[in-house]
Amino acid sequence: MNPGEYCERVSARKHEVVATLRKKGVKDAHLAFGGPGAEPKRKLSNISGERSDFSVHRPVGDWAEQITIEALSNAFPEWQVARYGDTYSGRAGSAEFNELRKRQMLETRLYGKRPDLLIFPEDVAVGDDLCAQPCEATEATVKQAIGAVEIRSSKLDALKYIATRKTQRDSGKKVSRDAPSFTVKVEDLVIVYRWIERYEVPQSYCQVFLDSVFAINFLEIFVLIASGEGYKVDTHERSQGKPTIMIPVTRGQEIGRFIAQPKISAKYHITEVGRYEAYLIAEGGDVALAAEAAKKVLLAES
Repeated sequence: MNPGEYCERVSARKHEVVATLRKKGVKDAHLAFGGPGAEPKRKLSNISGERSDFSVHRPVGDWAEQITIEALSNAFPEWQVARYGDTYSGRAGSAEFNELRKRQMLETRLYGKRPDLLIFPEDVAVGDDLCAQPCEATEATVKQAIGAVEIRSSKLDALKYIATRKTQRDSGKKVSRDAPSFTVKVEDLVIVYRWIERYEVPQSYCQVFLDSVFAINFLEIFVLIASGEGYKVDTHERSQGKPTIMIPVTRGQEIGRFIAQPKISAKYHITEVGRYEAYLIAEGGDVALAAEAAKKVLLAES
């Protein structure tokens, strides 16, 4: 699918998405698709390291990003896979962290949310680290990408989860859900849409579990939401009460399985007020990518 056609097909679903989510109780304030975002009504506040779980979730997220880059590079030597999203590894709550966050929020309002990875043909001169450069400086390069990927990580064996739920259901037990979910905040739908509208590059959500990798294209997310079926809208406190779309990963595509499991360990850090916060570390592992399935999802091929 060419870039212009992709963007048109996403845009064509916008009004259906808005109407369906409105019926499901999502407020209009969360459904402003298209164009730059509104200027903030108040000064952006700093995030305290004491109330941020950024450092707790970051290690597994970084590992998931790296394992995806390796899998894509091995399966598609004709592609260049470049990091494009945030690579900050310092302590949440620091002055550097809060300054970066403010810059990112301003860029997101104008350009949309940067995906974590960009896929380029091998003959494109990608240049220096895209992550460190402002959006305006990289725009011409980014528009040459053929795919974009938002990486999500999970401390879960998805295949085991799915098999266990099936066994429970077959035995007559009531289960809450049959599979883990792609979780997409409605506010993220808006800023991902803004990025696609500006750059016309197909974008996908890629969920990296500890045993498998599932992916779904943003266009398919829009089609599914517009249908009103096959997902639910949640306002769980873990998402700060913000409406979140919960889509079973089985509505997407399994694009890879681990042929060598990552090594899992646990670490902790102590906050300024003496609270111990534990987090997982994942290292290594090897993913066998289902190349045709991955290409179909990531490039929005029909």
